[in-house]
Amino acid sequence: MKALSYSLFSIILIMMFSCDYIDDPIQGGGGTNPDTGVVRKVLIEDFTGHKCPNCPLAQEELVKLHDNFFGDQLIAISVHAGFFATVSPGFTYDFTTDEGEELATFFGVQAYPSGMVNRTGYPNGEHLSVYDNWATKVSAILANDPEMDISIDPTYSSGNHSLSVDLEVKVLSNLDDEFHLVVYLTEDSLQQPQIGPGNVTIPDYIHNHVLRGSMNTTWGESIANGQISTGETFTKTYNMDLDAEWNEQNMHIVAFVYRSSDLEIIQAEEAKVK
Repeated sequence: MKALSYSLFSIILIMMFSCDYIDDPIQGGGGTNPDTGVVRKVLIEDFTGHKCPNCPLAQEELVKLHDNFFGDQLIAISVHAGFFATVSPGFTYDFTTDEGEELATFFGVQAYPSGMVNRTGYPNGEHLSVYDNWATKVSAILANDPEMDISIDPTYSSGNHSLSVDLEVKVLSNLDDEFHLVVYLTEDSLQQPQIGPGNVTIPDYIHNHVLRGSMNTTWGESIANGQISTGETFTKTYNMDLDAEWNEQNMHIVAFVYRSSDLEIIQAEEAKVK
């Protein structure tokens, strides 16, 4: 019966999405620097919770946008926070993090699911949007050349379940602002209950892109302040002992750089922990 219920749920999702799509996002992305071949990447932070009935629809949208349109130029983080992420009987797994709760509070997340696409629209109150607007926002960002390139070189030690990450940020155009580098960790393939549309509980739902924490705090570390020029590079190394219950085989490092003046993310990158 569980398999049948899940199959029916999947069919309903497919039917809903087949009738609900955005106008012609740029297939295959864009935003490639003609001199370096570096591509611009976009980060979607999806605020979600295991007791949010419509949140699986946002996750399905992320899969569709990645697989059918933007590929690896789209990076996702699922931020479990707020009321729908609390634990209760039947939903005992705690997905929340201090960083996620801080982000949800700071950006004023009240409706779920909602997401930020590169945090654009802040602080004008336009930074949060529903999932059927994400493709249009991603397309607009990818129409522009990348301004930075981020390289991630991880080293995982199985003996003590620790991670060391070397990062290099290379400037691709002249810029003038303060810039922060943030390094988050995410995990895929967490099988835990989830409430879906119609308040139907999906007992074996697969949670992906789950925010596990930060290697350098919620807001990261300043790497430049003032005028910076094409060709400049900034390097950082971060170390972290991973939680014993985290599966390094399913984990990713998500690094991104944002402007301090408006918190907009100007480049993001992702790499497997192992």
